[in-house]
Amino acid sequence: MKMYANLHTHSNHSDGRYSPTELAHVTKKEGYGAVVLTDHDTASGCAELAAECEKLGIETVVGVELNTPSELLKNQPQGLPDSHVISQFHIVGLDFDPEYPPMKEYLAYVCKRKTEMTHQLVDNAIKAGRLRGIEWEEIVEYNLKAGKPWISGSQTKAALVAKGIVEPDDFEFLTQNIFGQYMKDAVEPFPYKPEHEIIKLIRDAGGVAVIAHPHMQIFCLDALVEMGINGIETSHHTLTEEEAAIAYKYAIEKNLFISGGCDHCGLCSAYYKEDGNEKNSPYYAPYCHYGASKVHFEEIKTRSLMR
Repeated sequence: MKMYANLHTHSNHSDGRYSPTELAHVTKKEGYGAVVLTDHDTASGCAELAAECEKLGIETVVGVELNTPSELLKNQPQGLPDSHVISQFHIVGLDFDPEYPPMKEYLAYVCKRKTEMTHQLVDNAIKAGRLRGIEWEEIVEYNLKAGKPWISGSQTKAALVAKGIVEPDDFEFLTQNIFGQYMKDAVEPFPYKPEHEIIKLIRDAGGVAVIAHPHMQIFCLDALVEMGINGIETSHHTLTEEEAAIAYKYAIEKNLFISGGCDHCGLCSAYYKEDGNEKNSPYYAPYCHYGASKVHFEEIKTRSLMR
């Protein structure tokens, strides 16, 4: 089934590779009629995306993806390998007011938290001699000039590339020298809000609160609905066919908004653009494969479930 709306994407304002403008053009090329930018902890790229989408005749609304640790996830099935244990929910906010004061304040808060963590890791790398030729202040200045308040790996690399310290296709440098094994040395100075507060924040800002890619989280849906979740991603590359079917059926039964998107998979992710053959990449997805139908996107925009 060809999807109309790609409602979960990232840009270089968080951990995506395209600028918001580039994302709009790739969205058009792929064949979607709507796209939403859901960068982590920031909506700073949404205005740029919206301006380009208007030129291209593509629909969009404001979006964001917020992480939240959860006590609910301590009840995961026993015996899972460590790589499958999930400790936090990702909750996507769609079509909210980014100027709503509590939302604006919280996004600034989590951007500051992420940036301070990155600052610590960069300073550690400089002191240890693993990073040379640049200072933290230069990384901040480079990104703030581009309107990016969220500074992590992608933003650090962009500044290093701009200064000629690493090559654009050197994807290992940051992992080997700044992040990767060194993440354990970073202290998290600010905690995230718990899931019920994140859900309330999104809805108080006038948005739809969507549980993102609920892989291994289906057992939590009833509790999340009680907290106010009113949307669910039923189309995402991490979901098994069984999980996607359960999530879709659950959304219909509970009268939830239906969402989905490519995230870090498919053409709009740019995660395989350096590969000469898209289908050889583990990130490959058929065009317009992940997302939501036009009807489901209209339901989100109008807040009217047409069932």
